[in-house]
Amino acid sequence: MKPVLSKDLSAALTRLLMSRKANTQEDLCLALEKQGYDINQSKIARRGRKMGSIKILNAQGQIV
Repeated sequence: MKPVLSKDLSAALTRLLMSRKANTQEDLCLALEKQGYDINQSKIARRGRKMGSIKILNAQGQIV
């Protein structure tokens, strides 16, 4: 695993969020692990708050 550098992780997380390929924090975690990051759900939650990301409901009422 590569060391988690704040700006690298933020950039990778931003790309995933903008691509809308991940619907949950767990999805984000798995995608980032595939990219070589040593990450867990709580780190995703904290980083998301720092970045100002928000959860919304889609047309089916699911949180995205």
